Amino acid sequence: MMVLVKNKIIQLPTLLSHRYRKPYNLKDIHMKKINKILLGILGVSVLLFSSCSDKEVVRESSPLQTGTQAYFSTTNATSYSFLPTDSPFFNVVIGRNNTKGKAIVKYKVTDSDKVFVLADSVIFNDGVALDTIKVNFAKMVIGTTSTISLKIDTLSTTVYGDASISVTVLRDYKWLDAGVAHMTSGWAGGEANISVQHADATSIYRLVSPFYILEPAYCPKPGYHVQFILDANYNAASLPMFQDIGEPASTGGTYWLYWNPAKTYCSFTNVGNSFTIKGAWGKGVSTSAISLVTYATESFVWTKGYPGTN
Repeated sequence: MMVLVKNKIIQLPTLLSHRYRKPYNLKDIHMKKINKILLGILGVSVLLFSSCSDKEVVRESSPLQTGTQAYFSTTNATSYSFLPTDSPFFNVVIGRNNTKGKAIVKYKVTDSDKVFVLADSVIFNDGVALDTIKVNFAKMVIGTTSTISLKIDTLSTTVYGDASISVTVLRDYKWLDAGVAHMTSGWAGGEANISVQHADATSIYRLVSPFYILEPAYCPKPGYHVQFILDANYNAASLPMFQDIGEPASTGGTYWLYWNPAKTYCSFTNVGNSFTIKGAWGKGVSTSAISLVTYATESFVWTKGYPGTN
């Protein structure tokens, strides 16, 4: 290092300049080492990420679909309620993904009550994607509920649609409250107040689950009614010939009320709001297999809501 002293240049020892250097700091030394380590880790991470991103992601391929690839449309209803006066038909929409050529799609029908009538297959014409299955339920007894299930043959199904469907159908009137009757049962024994209902826009009435209330040993669940018809002046007219009035017994099927105006032991009469039913009570699995149990008289006084003149 050179300095000017009295117009003379003097060369100072080089070592003198080291006296004015900033002394080493141990903290700075450690921080530099840490920073180098962090930079090294970051570099390795970048290399690993880069190597992973360079590889293709292996994805599972979609299943290969062949055949008709039939399915039941999601637009189908799974329950219906029909009045007895409604047309006894409904449709089930069935489709296919492969519309090339003509195809026959078969399906298994499950109908425990044997009340539905329909074909067991659908024929698709070339280019047609949707078709309908027409179901006839005219055999259903009014006031009952039944379920039908359809399942497409496995050779024609697709993994992208429903291969089966169940539809529940109620065929009944619209029932309105019609008051209360005090009923005395010669068949079940005892007496009780029973609700009365009227089928809208008809002359049909019913005692609501009377034997469930009067004698639950015969009928342990509600839903079995005694139906009757009144004339234009609200007097007794007739009853259905067969009425299922009891839950299935331990043996021999269900209990039935049999009423036939041609039989001397059957009648339906009234004096004002006081009504009397005489008929036969049987037990069996169906109307064609009933065994007589007894004859009995049922009577009821329509104490509230009787539409005629007392």
